[in-house]
Amino acid sequence: MLCKIHLDATVKWVQKLLPDETGLLVRTNLCEALLGHFSHDAIEPARELLLHNELTPDLRHLRSNLIAYCKMLGTRFPEFDAWQREAARDAKEEREQMREFEKLVFETGGDLRQLAQRLVTQRAETQAETRRLKNEVAKVDHILAAKSSPRRAAGSTKPGRIGRNEPCPCGSGKKFKNCCMK
Repeated sequence: MLCKIHLDATVKWVQKLLPDETGLLVRTNLCEALLGHFSHDAIEPARELLLHNELTPDLRHLRSNLIAYCKMLGTRFPEFDAWQREAARDAKEEREQMREFEKLVFETGGDLRQLAQRLVTQRAETQAETRRLKNEVAKVDHILAAKSSPRRAAGSTKPGRIGRNEPCPCGSGKKFKNCCMK
């Protein structure tokens, strides 16, 4: 609503409300309202909000608006170039997602039940793939950590040497000679 009331008093009220507000969504909306009024006082609060919070769809939108606002007024801030690239990448990704969604709508013939079922299936597949990749990365990290700090074999006179019959440092539970030594 504050974006639609174009008065100097609106800008003053938003500036007055913004410092005391703790809710992320409300702060985001107040920054959007200031940007909508082309107030230079919008740049720093919006920038701080973006710097100190994880990017949500609302904050991505705020970032895009902040970049557009600064481009129109010829203003820059330290993160401008990096954020501009990220916003362009996000916009491209959103367009691709929208095309995929439109394709699904077309394939289902507009049947909402079938569309919802396909979306749920896709999400489950994506989550399963994400879990699989995370597990794979964890295994590689574990192996790299074990290989980068080899244990000293019992009775060995050389530091860092692992005996053939010692447990493998990768944590597999196998003997070294049957595991990573190969």
